[in-house]
Amino acid sequence: MSVRMRARVLPYSLVLNISISFSLDRERDEIFLCHFVFVKTIGKSFYDNCYQDYISLDSGMLFCVNPHFITGGIFYLLLINCFSSQQADICQLGMDQRKVNVLAREYCDDLKRKNKPIILSHHMLPGLKQGQEKMSKSDPSSSIYMEDTEADVNSKIKGAYCPPKIVEGNPCLEYIKYIVFPWFNDFQVERSTANGGDKTFNSFEELVADYEEEKLHPADLKPALAKALNKILQPVRDHFKNDANAQDLLKRVKGYRITR
Repeated sequence: MSVRMRARVLPYSLVLNISISFSLDRERDEIFLCHFVFVKTIGKSFYDNCYQDYISLDSGMLFCVNPHFITGGIFYLLLINCFSSQQADICQLGMDQRKVNVLAREYCDDLKRKNKPIILSHHMLPGLKQGQEKMSKSDPSSSIYMEDTEADVNSKIKGAYCPPKIVEGNPCLEYIKYIVFPWFNDFQVERSTANGGDKTFNSFEELVADYEEEKLHPADLKPALAKALNKILQPVRDHFKNDANAQDLLKRVKGYRITR
C-alpha cells in the first residue's frame, strides 16, 4: 500500500526571494513583532552559535565588533522568522545554514509549535569560477539559476572553470555528479569520431576515469553538461512562459533583487 503525503516545502531560493520580500511588503508589522519576540527568546543563543562577531558586555547587552555583519545578522533572523510565519513542513537549505536551521527548530519550542519543520540540508555546489567555494550572489555568472535561458546556461558553462584531468575543485564535474547523474542516471557526450565518438557514461566513476586519463576533454564535456542542464530547466521555462500567474510571480521576485 502506498501513502501520498502533501507537505509545504520551502526551497532556499523561495525563502529568500518570496517569503522575506513579500512578507515585509504585506505583513510588515506582524513580521517585525515576531522578529523582536525571537530576539527576546533565543537571540543570545543565535549570536553565540551563529555569529562570532558579537561580544557580550557585563550589562548583558550584545555589542557588534564588526558592523559589516549587522545586516547579515538581520538576514539570519528574518530567515528563521520565515520558517515560522510560512508554517512550512519542510525547509531545504545548504549545509552552511545548518546552525540557523537548528535554532529555527528550537524557536518552535518557544512558540509551542508541535510540528517542527523537517530540515533538508543539501550539498553545497561550488561557484562556476575558479576558487569559488560556493555561488556568489553578486556574480550571476557563478551559478545556474532556475530562470536562466538556454543561451545563459550555454554561456555560463562555456566560461566555467574546468581544467583538463583535474577532478578536485572542478565545478563542472560537481554539477554532473550531483545534478545530472541523479536526474538522468547517465551522462551523454556527443563528439566527433576524431575525438573518440559519442559516449554514454553510466556512472560518475567511469566519467572520472576517462577525464583523469584525458580521454574526455573539457571541450566535449562542457557542451554535454550545458545540454543536460537545459533539458532539466526546459519544463521550468515552459511553466513560466505559459502560466500567467507564474509570469507575474517571477516578475515580482525579480523586482525585489538588489543590484550593485
